[in-house]
Amino acid sequence: MTVTLEAAEPDHLDDTLSIHAALGGEHPDLGVTIAANLLRSEADCGDLARAGARVRLVRQEAPAAAGLAFTSSHEVDKAYVRCMRILMGVGARTIVATHDPRLVEIATALAVRSGREPGHNRFQFRLGVRPDAAAELVAAGSQVSILVPFGPDWARYMSRRIALKPNSVGQAARAALGR
Repeated sequence: MTVTLEAAEPDHLDDTLSIHAALGGEHPDLGVTIAANLLRSEADCGDLARAGARVRLVRQEAPAAAGLAFTSSHEVDKAYVRCMRILMGVGARTIVATHDPRLVEIATALAVRSGREPGHNRFQFRLGVRPDAAAELVAAGSQVSILVPFGPDWARYMSRRIALKPNSVGQAARAALGR
């Protein structure tokens, strides 16, 4: 089992990164989630990559205040790719947490360009989202984990996901009902 820290809100990120820095030396498999939509994320990815951290890269976790984040989907995607380049260029233990086919394809190409063996490619998909693509990645030698909300705050997590992406309702229902 691995543990990955995640700031519930963008203004909690400094505290999350401080906790990671304090515990990361003693627990090297402790990961941290970085949301590419934040303007600061490229710098954070550089710092974490140089420190040898395990980084889970997501597009966005929660809406950020104006002036702190990219707002267009296209700009967020470009920031995501820049963050992947930084992380993979240094050889960081990167978990590409997206089901966007373009970003998965770019991540795979960046991994090859960075000299990574397929077994070192890590992806994360949410339960019920593109299981066929996850199976293809595994067949190609990549590692794929499935994000399954659990624990006492699972409903709050799902509410946040639905607010960010309303189509999450259908995905969650299909996954819960076994299609």
